[in-house]
Amino acid sequence: MNTLLRAALGGALLFASLSHAAVAPVEDATPSLSRPASKAPRPAVVDGVPYQAPELILDAPAEPAAASPGVVFEQLQALQTEVMMLRGLVETQAKALERLESAQRDRYLDLDRRVARLSGLAPATSAAPSAPVAETPSLATPVAGNEREAYEAAFALTRDKRFAEAIPAFKAFIEAYPAGAYIPNAWYWLGELHLALSNPDLEASRQAFVQVVSLWPEHPKVPDALYKLGVVYDQLGVASDATRYFQRVLAEHPDSAAARLTQSYLDRRGA
Repeated sequence: MNTLLRAALGGALLFASLSHAAVAPVEDATPSLSRPASKAPRPAVVDGVPYQAPELILDAPAEPAAASPGVVFEQLQALQTEVMMLRGLVETQAKALERLESAQRDRYLDLDRRVARLSGLAPATSAAPSAPVAETPSLATPVAGNEREAYEAAFALTRDKRFAEAIPAFKAFIEAYPAGAYIPNAWYWLGELHLALSNPDLEASRQAFVQVVSLWPEHPKVPDALYKLGVVYDQLGVASDATRYFQRVLAEHPDSAAARLTQSYLDRRGA
């Protein structure tokens, strides 16, 4: 009986042990999502070769390649083009300087004209020259040199009061350089010269001054030409036209020397 009881107890204990082992929780081998699994350490030696961490290699600057003949030729052409552009700029500046010098020379000649007037190139209201000048013009000499030289030669005759020679000289100049830069000046001086003769040619003087006023209305000689037209018409006895030109000087060029001459002329005339 005891033997049977021990066998039964032993079997019960064995069954309980087996049941406890069957229901024991099994640890999840899947790593938790809440914390990352630790990385396995890199092996110190792989296939007998010591492990070395990879190095970050930056791209080294490439050495400049030698320029090909084609590139050198293109660069040379670019430099030649730039030189041509600079040369064109220099030429443009030279022309501008030449125009400036021409304008300054015009002012200088205009000043000479005013000095000549004050020194005896008689205006219509002044006394006649002390020595009469023959009105018969001499033959015009051929125009030589360039335009400026020809103009200065004719003006020199005017400054020297060689009126009979200056008139054909200016006429020859106008024929030789009909589109020249000094043509308005030449027409103006023809008007002055015809008016300065001992026996003034008023009609020829009037026509010359009209050329300046009509063809070059913006020219610096216009105020003086308007004043002279007033003087010529006053000499011709056409008071209405004389007054009209005097008023134009005072209205259109109030700050000019011609306006002062006009006012002085009107004061003397008692207008």
